[in-house]
Amino acid sequence: MRSDDRLPTGRWGRLAISVGGLLMARPALTTATTAVGSVGYYLILVGLLAPAAAGAALQGLGPPFLMPIVGIGLILLAIGNRGNPAMTSFRRATLRSVGVLLMIAFAWGLASQDVSDSVGGYRIFGATGYLGAGVGWAVFGVAASLGRSNRMA
Repeated sequence: MRSDDRLPTGRWGRLAISVGGLLMARPALTTATTAVGSVGYYLILVGLLAPAAAGAALQGLGPPFLMPIVGIGLILLAIGNRGNPAMTSFRRATLRSVGVLLMIAFAWGLASQDVSDSVGGYRIFGATGYLGAGVGWAVFGVAASLGRSNRMA
């Protein structure tokens, strides 16, 4: 067992925060959306929960095979929320960017060793799929919270 798996902020804590945030934000993300946006929202949930269930059943965290599902879901959610006044163009662009980064990271995982870095593409994968997407999620969270505090004033 890795040391960060014992901490509440380990993989299960991160998953709980992600899914919990999506579930709490559901009204804002899906109320004024089109069917495309709703499909995107549910693809994101499936893409996060299915690997978690498999990891819990197999006592390990496998490869992120559903990462492109989450990426497509984010892009569809951004497209479907064009008419939602709560989803500014900056927020939609952030969601699209995170979706594209997740799909690029998955593609790097499929690239042959000849075009990858010396550790099997893990640095490229990690930089795009975890670091880049994580920064994107943080930017989206800050943009959403700033919008919320502006409406309360």
